[in-house]
Amino acid sequence: HRRRSIESFFQAPIINRWGQREFKYWAAQSCPLSPEQFHINTELVAWEVLREDGSPAAPGETGRLVLTNLSNYVMPFIRYETGDLAAYSAEPCPCGRGFPVISKLEGRSLECLRTPSGKLINPVSLGQYLFVTKGYVSAVRHYQLVEEPEARVRLLVVPGEGWSAQERQRLEKLAEERRQQQI
Repeated sequence: HRRRSIESFFQAPIINRWGQREFKYWAAQSCPLSPEQFHINTELVAWEVLREDGSPAAPGETGRLVLTNLSNYVMPFIRYETGDLAAYSAEPCPCGRGFPVISKLEGRSLECLRTPSGKLINPVSLGQYLFVTKGYVSAVRHYQLVEEPEARVRLLVVPGEGWSAQERQRLEKLAEERRQQQI
C-alpha cells in the first residue's frame, strides 16, 4: 500500500538496495519487475544461505545469509556472517537478468524470537503476516512485541481508525493460530 502511494506520488519506482557497511556497497538490489525479490551482485560478492547446522539451505528455505567479498584485496571478508536471514529462489527472475535471486530477505537474526522447539520467528515477517497480509494496516497504528520469560510474547497495539472490539477478537484469534503453527 505504501509502496504504491509513494511510487504514484513521485511517478517513479522504488528500488531497494541491501548491503553491509563492511562491504562499502550494496550486495543486492530489488528487481524492477518483482520488487519483493533482490538480485545478488555476484560480481561483488559470493553468497550462501545456510541452515543453523551450516549446511546449505534449500531454495525457499530461510537461513543465515553468508557473504564473501570479491573486491577487497587488503582485508577480505570470507564467509562473513551478515546476521541476516534470507531465502533464495532457484527459478530465474521474470525480468531476464542472470543474477541469482533472494526471494525473501527477513532481516536480522538477532532480533528473532525463538520458539520452545528452537524455530526462529522474525518479527518483521510476523508483522507482515498480521498487519499487511491479514489487513490490519488501517486498524493498527503501531504495535510492539514484548518477549517475556517462559517463551511467551505479548503483543501491544496502538489502535487506528478501523479498530473495534471485533477487530481485536480477530487479531487475537490470528495471533493464536500463528502461535500454534510455530510451536
